[in-house]
Amino acid sequence: MNIKNGQKKNVLSYRLLFFILLCSSCFTIIGTAIQLYNDYQKDVAIIHEGIAHIQRGHLKSLSTSLWDFNMPQLKIGLEGALKLPGIQYLEISEIRKGVEMPVISLGVPLKEHIISISFPLVYPPIDMEIGTLLVVASTESAISRLKERVVLILATQTVKTFMVSFCILFIFHQLIMKHLIRITDYLKKFELDSANTPLEISRTSPDPTEPDLLDQLVLTINTMRKRLNQNLEKRRQAEEALQKSYTEMEKKVAERTKELTKTNQELQIEIIERRQIEEKLIYAKTQAEGANLAKSEFLANISHELRNPMHHILNYSKYGVDKTDKSSKKKTLHYFKQIRKSAERLMLLLNDLLDLSKMEAGRMEYSMAKNDIQKIIIDSIFEYNSMLEEKELNLTVDNRVVEKVNVYCDSYKIGQVMRNLLSNAIKFSPNGKYISIISKVVPSLFNGKKHPNIQITVMDQGVGIPENELITVFDKFSQSSITKTGAGGTGLGLAICWEIIRSHNGSIWAENNQEGGANFNFVLPCFLE
Repeated sequence: MNIKNGQKKNVLSYRLLFFILLCSSCFTIIGTAIQLYNDYQKDVAIIHEGIAHIQRGHLKSLSTSLWDFNMPQLKIGLEGALKLPGIQYLEISEIRKGVEMPVISLGVPLKEHIISISFPLVYPPIDMEIGTLLVVASTESAISRLKERVVLILATQTVKTFMVSFCILFIFHQLIMKHLIRITDYLKKFELDSANTPLEISRTSPDPTEPDLLDQLVLTINTMRKRLNQNLEKRRQAEEALQKSYTEMEKKVAERTKELTKTNQELQIEIIERRQIEEKLIYAKTQAEGANLAKSEFLANISHELRNPMHHILNYSKYGVDKTDKSSKKKTLHYFKQIRKSAERLMLLLNDLLDLSKMEAGRMEYSMAKNDIQKIIIDSIFEYNSMLEEKELNLTVDNRVVEKVNVYCDSYKIGQVMRNLLSNAIKFSPNGKYISIISKVVPSLFNGKKHPNIQITVMDQGVGIPENELITVFDKFSQSSITKTGAGGTGLGLAICWEIIRSHNGSIWAENNQEGGANFNFVLPCFLE
């Protein structure tokens, strides 16, 4: 039987061969033992027949010869009995005064593998016991023949057992095993992209109208493949429904943001409509659960982030409506400031969503110009002075560049990157810790020539990032598993930073500090003055 290299590790075939040989060997040994036992019993029966012949045909003549004390006649009688199969020793004893005395014996006495029988010698006329005949037969010849047969039968049965075993294994391989190997290879190579290719095996069923277990297995696998295709189609439809619901939610949120001056009753109606949209979104998300987990987490985060400023707007607008005639001008102004603050926060979230949407669609416009990178950094720091003071954080700026560094960039977008990185550093740094911004020029080779690049590093002393998330933290809708619970945010900031830096022919990455915290670095092409 030809077995390919890829099938040599087929344990099932080896195990089947082992059990066939084991069972066949057991049956062979048992059958051989029974056969040998029967043959041995036949040989022993022949010896007993010879002894019985002596009893029937010789005892009377020997008794007469012993009575007459005719030694020649006794010897002739013993020689005739000694020729019988298996008889090795004969001895006649005479009884004199109650004591047996040996008279004559023929043959060789043996001590092992013998059958010893004594017969009384009775003189017929007076019916008197005058002596005994000792007959000793040997089973050695039967045992020798038994040994010869053992070797011959075992050799014959062994050859037959191996031939039958390999024939059974060959038949098993042809009828079942090679098809199982084909099915196994099909399942190993099975992928979602090739789910339309059915499983086929080359065999002829005994009765096409009544498929056997192997045909039913192939039919079951193909049925499973069809169901998988159907489920994939349903999942795609669910994803489309999810995307549609998500787009509808964006439109609704934009419309609600523009209509903040509506009455409380109108806002309540809008909230009900929004909740209905969220319920539809949750239903669609449930249909696509497992296939779009990242976007599902994003929807949960964005719902939370949108709900907080929306609640603030509703609450403060309700206070303003209810207490217009009762509150002081200062109190009313406070309400409007809180409404504006929440609206600005809501607008930032919407801007992130719109920016990411434009970037993915390739419609983001950049106002590229020659800009001083240090001025962009300082302007970004200025916006976060109040947050730094509130958390008692110490910010240091390490400018290792002596020359003025200019970058051909969109100053607002690069500032947006700085603000995102600085905001994250402040958010995840404990009170009283340090934040550092380091600028340095690093050379790079392009077409064999060195070109200067400016590397900006934002270092914090926060909780850091797990090593396996240093790359995925820049994915859309992704947040670090350490910081995503309780820290807020949509998981879009770093994704937007990555898109902006990439559009400026730069690179951005994250790494952990040995002393604790994380470093966010980005590099941009620059020129020095």
